[in-house]
Amino acid sequence: MAGNCVRNSVVSEVLVDEAQDLNKAQYEFIKALCGDKIESVMMVGDPNQMIYRFNGSSYDYLCQQFVKDFNPSKFELKENYRSSKAVIHIANKLKPDSQVESEFARKGKSQIEEQQDEESEALWICNKINAMLQTKSDSEIEGEISLSNMVVIARNRFVFQTLEKYLEEKQISYSLKKGERQVEPSSIFGKVLDLAIRLRLNPKDWVDGKKLCAVLKINIPDAWGGEDLLQKFANVARNSDIPFPEIQADLLRAIQELDLEQPNILKLCGNFTTTIGALGSNPSLEADGELERSLQELQDFRGCWITFKRKGLGESLSSFHNAMALGQLTGDYNPSGLTLSTVHTMKGLEKDIVFLMGMCEGVFPDYRARTKQEIKEELNNAFVAVTRSKRWIYITYPRQRKMP
Repeated sequence: MAGNCVRNSVVSEVLVDEAQDLNKAQYEFIKALCGDKIESVMMVGDPNQMIYRFNGSSYDYLCQQFVKDFNPSKFELKENYRSSKAVIHIANKLKPDSQVESEFARKGKSQIEEQQDEESEALWICNKINAMLQTKSDSEIEGEISLSNMVVIARNRFVFQTLEKYLEEKQISYSLKKGERQVEPSSIFGKVLDLAIRLRLNPKDWVDGKKLCAVLKINIPDAWGGEDLLQKFANVARNSDIPFPEIQADLLRAIQELDLEQPNILKLCGNFTTTIGALGSNPSLEADGELERSLQELQDFRGCWITFKRKGLGESLSSFHNAMALGQLTGDYNPSGLTLSTVHTMKGLEKDIVFLMGMCEGVFPDYRARTKQEIKEELNNAFVAVTRSKRWIYITYPRQRKMP
């Protein structure tokens, strides 16, 4: 959000970008800032790109509440000056009539590729990348074709596992792009890990405490506080109707027992990697990829701790959590190599060549999307992913996918 200030630091106009992602707190702040004196308010946003519902975002604040409170003039800008005609064609398949081709738009390329499994899919992407690099140039791509003007986009981080293996085998330089804006963990284990640490640092944090109770499907306590709060939650969670309740309860207990000043995060990660890995060896126990997501998010958490220690940002659990919240542990990003990015971290950015992988049932759209509203947001995610492409787009999916 940006404000245009005049002399004496008095705000006369308020300009809000990415307004489709406003949540209630942000919208109420804008109203309070404007009060009765500021009537010049401009909001810019695209309802088709609202993908932060898990943070309370809703395009209703832009499309309905703003209209009701400020009675603004409305202007629709549909002409796409970023993407080629091939990309716009796919975007309009997802969101009919949302894009208008610019008369200057290039023809572009689009291809939808089916592969037998995720191994074949990853290998196809690697071979396609190498073929492009050997071509070196094309009239539709400005400058030389290189890894720096390519990106591979997936719905979730775990989709890249097989691709990363082949990229390393073929010695293709790559980096995983992580955004400063934290994205909600996708597994129950990841959510418990995140929220329990918040509550361990502040047992009176009833906001995150209520979220944790909702994840665990347990009753909200009458009062907040106390050093044994997570242990109480663990006792109840063991009998809860959630995936792998014993693991979630053990995680709560482990976080409760962490030394706040010098937490042994590596030991915690090692213990649960072994536990989850043992369960993952039995396919009958897997439920909608929960164990796979749990392991991936645990590995990411461990990587954050290693980065935290390497950068010398502190010792305590509080310092670690603050560094995560400030985006200081996002890892090394090499813009000269191939970019791997989730949809959320690629939002607002663009590349000449986009590979959109893992477009299969249960992955994209995400298996948790079951309501009409959730499916609509998955459609928004796909729209955002496709429109990151300026020239060429390749969409791939496996006919079958192995689970742990």
